Amino acid sequence: MAFINSFAPVFFNRASKISDKKEQFKLVITNMIPTISLFAMGDIKKPFNPILGETFQGHYSGDPIYIEQISHNPPLTQFLIYGKHYKMEGMFHPDPNLELNAVLIKNLGKGTIYFENTNNKIEHTALTLRM
Repeated sequence: MAFINSFAPVFFNRASKISDKKEQFKLVITNMIPTISLFAMGDIKKPFNPILGETFQGHYSGDPIYIEQISHNPPLTQFLIYGKHYKMEGMFHPDPNLELNAVLIKNLGKGTIYFENTNNKIEHTALTLRM
């Protein structure tokens, strides 16, 4: 989850300085583009099944991120990123399905980004990936 959201501070710190809600929305959507490839790379490089209660604390360019595994079956991951003028929180869980010649990985749940300067709240759903 930390790897997938690693571009969030780049786009969200920029969006937090803009007063136009439409432009903030565009930057949130722009953040989703690298998220797609990072999601694929993370799953290919390192299949990982965290245990219940496992936590992660880190920083993106000084912005703290907190992640916790809140359920094992189904695997539920809750996260929180505190930017200088934004906050991103959400919960996701993967739902893999085997098909005849592919794997379809749906990431269920949603994330919400709050921008202080405009009181703008943008919600997004997670990604679906076919490999």
